[in-house]
Amino acid sequence: MTEGVEVLGRVRSNRFLIDQTRQQLADQLARFESFRSKSFASLAVSGTIAAFFGGRLPAASGTLRTIQIASLATTAGLAILLVLPRRFSHGIGPKGYYEWLAGESEDDAITEAHLLDSTARDVVDSWQRNEGRLGCAALLFFAQCVALGVQVVTWLFILHEVH
Repeated sequence: MTEGVEVLGRVRSNRFLIDQTRQQLADQLARFESFRSKSFASLAVSGTIAAFFGGRLPAASGTLRTIQIASLATTAGLAILLVLPRRFSHGIGPKGYYEWLAGESEDDAITEAHLLDSTARDVVDSWQRNEGRLGCAALLFFAQCVALGVQVVTWLFILHEVH
């Protein structure tokens, strides 16, 4: 009797954990997509700045021009890295699931509890893996913003040098 109560409590706890973590996985995916969208916008701004100033200025200092081109290329490269398809973990693996469906277990309640234990671990592990990917995306986006800032500052120096 006590074992059945423990299993039932564990099943309820795991279902709650799975539901909460699924919501957090959806939030992580939204944040990841936000980085990708912002990266596109940053690339568009960078290209617009290069197109606007690049055609209107005579040849400027070789060093400044090189820095400007390098920052434009860096912005574009980082945008590509952020936009490339990434594997994003959504959670549930098939550990024990097929055995449970096939009815190979003698006690369905314990098998369901085992399945929920396994699923809860998978979902939490996915959340942890995604946090690492989000940290990497944040660093890439930060670097892209720095490169865009360098591009703008370089154009300001070029404008000052020409005039």
